[in-house]
Amino acid sequence: MSRVVGAVALGLAFTVALCGCWRIRRRRAAIVREGLRPDAPGPVVVVPQEPPPPRVEVRPRAPHPDHAWVGGHWDWQGGRHVWVPGHWAAPPRRGAVWVPDRWDRAPGGWRRVPGSWR
Repeated sequence: MSRVVGAVALGLAFTVALCGCWRIRRRRAAIVREGLRPDAPGPVVVVPQEPPPPRVEVRPRAPHPDHAWVGGHWDWQGGRHVWVPGHWAAPPRRGAVWVPDRWDRAPGGWRRVPGSWR
């Protein structure tokens, strides 16, 4: 009987020791809210952490003189911030100017305001 108790105690101690080695990674969920931006076509996503600073990008040569640089930005994908590189784009109309993406503080975290042509 004492061998059984000793084996159970040893097994329990081993299990407790292993539990300290395992780390549960919890994905940081985004909160989806309706109506935070009346001009938004869909729901607004609020994420729990501020994005990293923007990356410095090297702009390749423009494919055409009329093209504008659309800078890279941080997006929220798969529970983390992911860098989306910049690119050259043709403006939708003459005189249009690209207003870059930005992240604003929002209740419960941060929300991305996508870039747009003005």
